[in-house]
Amino acid sequence: MDLHYGSGHKGTRRADPYQQFRSRDASHGAIVDGLGGEPHVGDVAVRDGVIAAVGHLDGERAAREIDATGLLVTSGFVELHTHYDGQSIWLERLTPSSAHGVTTALMGNCGVGFAPCRQSDHDVLVDVMAGVEDIPGVVMPTVCRGLGKPSPNTSRPWKKAGVTSTWRSTRRIPSYGAAREEIEEIARGVVDGGGRLLQFVSDIPAAATRLVLQTMFDVAEDVGLPLTFTFVVANAGDPTWEDAIAMIEKANTNARAGGAQFTAQLLPRPIGLIIGLQLSANPFVLYPSYREISHLPLAERVAEMRKPEVRVRILADEPGVGRPMLYVTQMWDWIFPLDDNPNYEPDPADSIGARARVKGVDPMEEAYDRLLDAGPPRPGATRLRC
Repeated sequence: MDLHYGSGHKGTRRADPYQQFRSRDASHGAIVDGLGGEPHVGDVAVRDGVIAAVGHLDGERAAREIDATGLLVTSGFVELHTHYDGQSIWLERLTPSSAHGVTTALMGNCGVGFAPCRQSDHDVLVDVMAGVEDIPGVVMPTVCRGLGKPSPNTSRPWKKAGVTSTWRSTRRIPSYGAAREEIEEIARGVVDGGGRLLQFVSDIPAAATRLVLQTMFDVAEDVGLPLTFTFVVANAGDPTWEDAIAMIEKANTNARAGGAQFTAQLLPRPIGLIIGLQLSANPFVLYPSYREISHLPLAERVAEMRKPEVRVRILADEPGVGRPMLYVTQMWDWIFPLDDNPNYEPDPADSIGARARVKGVDPMEEAYDRLLDAGPPRPGATRLRC
């Protein structure tokens, strides 16, 4: 045996995921095996990088032992949804996932990738990745130069790679608004390429939930592949999750034996975004009057923004064209001040929207003033969380 792992029942530290062990380690602690049972005390033996035994192995010795008492030992985590399509090109370890025990990461989930791409579409691709992934545009032209060229057919270039995305528009991310025929063509390309799973992320309004899901279910059934998808529950509006869960249960009941199976991925916590004057986004980043001073060093920019005439001008301005995802920076009832003692479960009464209503002011004014608060390490460093 190469390695005999033991684990404890307190804490979540884990051994260095990059270490290459050639020995076995024995300890006692809580093992979380991912099978749904309670953590149990025991040891894990590893030989040649593969788990060889799990249980109480006190009678055996290893050339190398790690005492993990008080810690957790788990099987490798599978990251179902990532945005590594760009990062995988230049960073082989794919941190932070690998540093947190992830051993398998799925990519392409959001339909945003670097290849293949026509030469004429490189600028569009750079713009999309800068907006959706916040990858600095200046680093991407070098990456784009090495991309392969797609064939005239809009779907089959992805056949061998088994990637489930294709360009539909120069203004939308790949596969946005794709018709059923195109989705099926892509899915059959995945089958031809040896792929064994379909996965998608849907940006669906409540009224279209049933149509979109049924289309994907039908395609998966036709090609005989299991389907998993990210299902987001909105903060407001009519609930959609009840209908979706009912559809999944019905589809799984009616699925042919050995055929497609359908699974929804629900978020364990809300998607968050930190915004501020020192970051990529803030509520005013698209406003021309703010952009006139956005190049200034922070202290000078804060000084300008504190001038009454500048404040009036920015607050009276209208946003220009920019990244579509920046609309979240003005969802006032879901934006909260963030300091060096973060509260990740804030009281709704502390939101920018609630604060503005109490004061009888426009939420834009409240957000503006909070961004200028004298927080650490200096004025203008206060951040908002949405």
